[in-house]
Amino acid sequence: MAAGHPAMSDPSVAVTAAKPTARCGDEIETLEEAIDFLLRIMAASISYLTRKAPHVQTNPAIPLVLLSATASQTLVDEETMVESADELVQDLMMKAKQVEAYIGDLPEWASRDGQQPAQIAELEALQSEMRHANEEYRAAVREASVLQLQVSELLHQVCNDQQHTRVALAKATGALTP
Repeated sequence: MAAGHPAMSDPSVAVTAAKPTARCGDEIETLEEAIDFLLRIMAASISYLTRKAPHVQTNPAIPLVLLSATASQTLVDEETMVESADELVQDLMMKAKQVEAYIGDLPEWASRDGQQPAQIAELEALQSEMRHANEEYRAAVREASVLQLQVSELLHQVCNDQQHTRVALAKATGALTP
């Protein structure tokens, strides 16, 4: 927003300019700061416009809130408000174009000759490794399930054999009478 913009000169709506980061490789941080500044400009301008504009009653069923004498003295005339709104639009468009330029300055995912940067290749290798590890994990889980079923069947068989052995021993020793 221009320094002379009314919303910027209003002390109740303090907005500080985002300083571009000088370090290399901080394109995203610079973009984030520019977007944050754009949003602060919008919020400050909306606040200014709603506090300084003379309100007009558009629906007789909805009354206007009466302003205090001090607040009504700070209202600006319609011509000044239109100029402020026009300046707001220009400033927002300028900042939006700056944000677009920052977005355009972000690094590309693939170089011009079609080869991928090392980071992308490394991520793809890690993803492939993760897929392989997941496949191994699933195979181990399936194998553990099969082994658990086999152990359950063997335990059941041992219990049955033990029961039959007890019965046979009891018959052999005469403990059980038929």
